[in-house]
Amino acid sequence: MRNLKAQRNKLQNKNHKVLISMKIAMVCPFFLPVVGGMENHVYQLSLELQKLGHEITVFTSKISHDGAQLAKSAQTINGIAVRRFKPLFRIGKFASFWPQVLKELNGFDIIHVHNLRHPHTEFGLWKGKTSKTPVVLTAHSPHHEGGRGKILEMIVKGYDAMQGIYPLPYFDKIIALHSQEKQWFLQKGVLDEKICIIPNGIDDEFFKAKKTGKEKDQIIFVGRIAKAKGLDLLLYTMKAIPGWMGKLAVVGPDGGEEKAMKNLAVDLGLGKRVLFFGKIPRRELISQLDASKAYVMPSKYEPFGISLLEAMSRGIACIAIESDGPRAIIQSGKTGILVENDAKLLAIEIEKVLKSEALRKKLGKNAMQEAKKYSWKGIAKKVEQEYLKLVQNK
Repeated sequence: MRNLKAQRNKLQNKNHKVLISMKIAMVCPFFLPVVGGMENHVYQLSLELQKLGHEITVFTSKISHDGAQLAKSAQTINGIAVRRFKPLFRIGKFASFWPQVLKELNGFDIIHVHNLRHPHTEFGLWKGKTSKTPVVLTAHSPHHEGGRGKILEMIVKGYDAMQGIYPLPYFDKIIALHSQEKQWFLQKGVLDEKICIIPNGIDDEFFKAKKTGKEKDQIIFVGRIAKAKGLDLLLYTMKAIPGWMGKLAVVGPDGGEEKAMKNLAVDLGLGKRVLFFGKIPRRELISQLDASKAYVMPSKYEPFGISLLEAMSRGIACIAIESDGPRAIIQSGKTGILVENDAKLLAIEIEKVLKSEALRKKLGKNAMQEAKKYSWKGIAKKVEQEYLKLVQNK
């Protein structure tokens, strides 16, 4: 019966190859208008799958990250149906309990759940198993080494030991963002054939927008102003670059540390050289990237690095503290530079890039070419192929 449902809206492309139009449920903790990396991932993937002829419904909570209630329980965003559920209670900052979704996950060809260690993840898996619907998991960097505080890290490890990773082998397919993440799943007992590597993507506008303005004596940081993002390291690094009097553009929302970082900039004598722009529209972000000599990602740990890819797509020399995400994206010395988490070492690499136009052009050209592999259009096609294998092999 489910295969008949999957076949009911067959499409035919220009080459007369039959494609199956699938009904796909995306289940995630938050969604637009809530802003974040995972939220954007689900939105962009859903848009591209929709263009391929599939019907997408997003199931999510009716709250924002800070717990504020959203107005609408149901709406359509650019053709994507969205159903939101009021949590019965929250577990920590991000996980919440909304079992009402179980009544709605009927009649789908694929259930795709996002994030691990959330109740909705197990709800989606349970529904898939009881209704014989294939369930796909994108965990969005579940190991997150070094990205949590000590107490939260202890809680996560305790949860994993008792329950958290128990469901992993039962998913029909797990999408890992890079090889390090795949290795983590293998260590947790998931079979190799159940794991595929498909990275995050970046919006086409970063590739299509025309180059704006002239290069300034400026470096740029893009991301939430939070402890894990390492802006403090970058400020100390600026102080350590001898003779350089250029500016730092800080682009991104306050993640709880903006006031402290502004005070630190003043204390270091950098007050007038550090420009805080907050969260800005995409076109303004592209203009700031185009005006910069280098993009710097000083995160203590970065599970992937969307803003890094966005900068690479604009042909900018990129420097990042070495961790799983940047390591998976950058070939150091060719498409960017990886450096240890140390202000003096970071200062040396930034100084090299600032002084050498030839190095900036080489890194930027290679980075732009590498970034083309991460368009959402291509990524959606890879995800679609994994869906089709599951539907057709039922």
